[in-house]
Amino acid sequence: MTAAPAVFPPLGDRINLTKSIDLRSVALRERRQLLFSAFDGMPDGGVLHVISEDDLRPLRHEFERLRTARTAWMQTKRDGVHWESFIRRVEVPTAPASVEAALKRTWLLERTSIEQVAALAMSARSATMARGHVTVEQGLPFPYLGLVISGFVQASVTAPDGKEIWLCDRLAGDVYGESGLLAGGVSPVRYVARATETLVALLNAAAVREVLSTTPALMNGFALLACESNRVLIERIASLTSQPIVARLARALLSYADMREGMAAAIEPLPQFRQDELSLLAGTGRDLIFRALTQLESNGVLQRSNGRIVALNRRKLERFARLTKYEKY
Repeated sequence: MTAAPAVFPPLGDRINLTKSIDLRSVALRERRQLLFSAFDGMPDGGVLHVISEDDLRPLRHEFERLRTARTAWMQTKRDGVHWESFIRRVEVPTAPASVEAALKRTWLLERTSIEQVAALAMSARSATMARGHVTVEQGLPFPYLGLVISGFVQASVTAPDGKEIWLCDRLAGDVYGESGLLAGGVSPVRYVARATETLVALLNAAAVREVLSTTPALMNGFALLACESNRVLIERIASLTSQPIVARLARALLSYADMREGMAAAIEPLPQFRQDELSLLAGTGRDLIFRALTQLESNGVLQRSNGRIVALNRRKLERFARLTKYEKY
């Protein structure tokens, strides 16, 4: 599962990088320690730039667990193949779960003033949602811009045949519902809380539009976010039309696979996912997802307990994720 990036930075001198690391030449087993050491060695406000062949979402989850509310992430595909991530070190917040602290973590609002951040925080209300709770329904008005404070929100669409198809995830520090906000308030996407307890801030749409009207940098951020969302959508469509179900499932499961070598415990909340939720990730029905799971398990790609995925082998998942409809493992 590919996490939806926040905002790719504009070119120029907007971001002063503190340190840059190319993980493509670093052994998988060494990456975690290297990134944590580099991050811990930076001052507050410092930015760690990382190039990798993998989506760093698994490490992002670990940073969120071990350095709670201390990071602001954004990432994109650098050249359509390699990932480019920017990790900003945020000063220790006095109230990590507050709306204002969450606003300071998102790259989208990086260039808004302190007064604008305070005004947006005043316009917002926070909501705690259980796993599976629908925060935005497809095709219905959503007069807010959502901001994930903790946990994560999953985006999907329902096809004309009734099949629900996963698109991307929005993690802590990411916004959601931006398409509806810019297009008049009706959401083209369904957003569902997928962590055990997801905390979000709902920013008043009118207040966001007022800031947009006076802050060109914020409008530029929305445009860049739209570009990234389009890239994710295009890749998702390409996968659905060119890859077998087992490959689509493998691609989605990569986001829950630890960056270590060999079989390792799956990242939460994957061990809680039922077969219908796994079907959504692969864009298929429950009967076919069972066959895909059986194939992956028989090839040592995953381990299950009581029907739930509890462990994954990242390297084997990557090989399955590259399959096309004309290839066999």
